[in-house]
Amino acid sequence: CLRGRARRDMRGEPFSDFLRRELSEQAERGNARILPVLQAIVQRATLAAEGVLEESPEAARRLSAMLQMSERDQRAAYWRDVVCNMGAAGRDAFDQAVLDAYADVDEKRRNGVRVDQAMVRQIQLVRDELDEY
Repeated sequence: CLRGRARRDMRGEPFSDFLRRELSEQAERGNARILPVLQAIVQRATLAAEGVLEESPEAARRLSAMLQMSERDQRAAYWRDVVCNMGAAGRDAFDQAVLDAYADVDEKRRNGVRVDQAMVRQIQLVRDELDEY
């Protein structure tokens, strides 16, 4: 499980390096379902690390975890137990990461770039749930 591995593998390495390593491992395993999501998160984490985005690595990590949850009940528990208990700055960073990820995917679709529909649905679900929580 990526979330469990994230907890175990975060030995001080930058989160973007962890995600790149995870992306490579998932590609080797042929896990096509998670690859588009990881690719988007790696891109966002890299931009954040380069200072292009103001979101935190913590926000990127939490968004990555949320995007892997296909079950509404699982996401609801994560919202209640994790996201709603963040401090104001952490919550603002998370909300912005969600909105930025959705905007990036939407822009790619409008520009004719092929985007994995499962990833689009997950980002839309999380974006739509922002107001709920």
